[in-house]
Amino acid sequence: MSLIFVPPPWTTGTTATLSNASVALLADLVAHGGLPFDHILSAEHARTYKPDPAVYRTAASRLGLEPEHVMMVAAHPHDLAAAQAVGFRTAYVHRPDEWGGRRVAPPPADVDVAAADILDLADRLA
Repeated sequence: MSLIFVPPPWTTGTTATLSNASVALLADLVAHGGLPFDHILSAEHARTYKPDPAVYRTAASRLGLEPEHVMMVAAHPHDLAAAQAVGFRTAYVHRPDEWGGRRVAPPPADVDVAAADILDLADRLA
């Protein structure tokens, strides 16, 4: 599951999911995990899957924002590249166990923010 962050000045820090999973599955994950997302967004809303540009455009539209006012936070370079291609700002968060302990690719060079973990990202965006 990827995270969308809408930084100030457009909001006070709105967060949303953006995943290829269904809205129902995401709602269950958010509820059972106690995750404090403001919105649940899914590729299901665009009737296609990431990395189709329609997914990212639909997410921004559902938030009532232009793409350049949205930041995609993810550990997957392909997801960040697709979001960036439609105008999103991007943040890479390192997840060393993402691929079962196998070596993780370095962050893309052109992301707006690269962070060691989600807490580091919060510090960098503060």
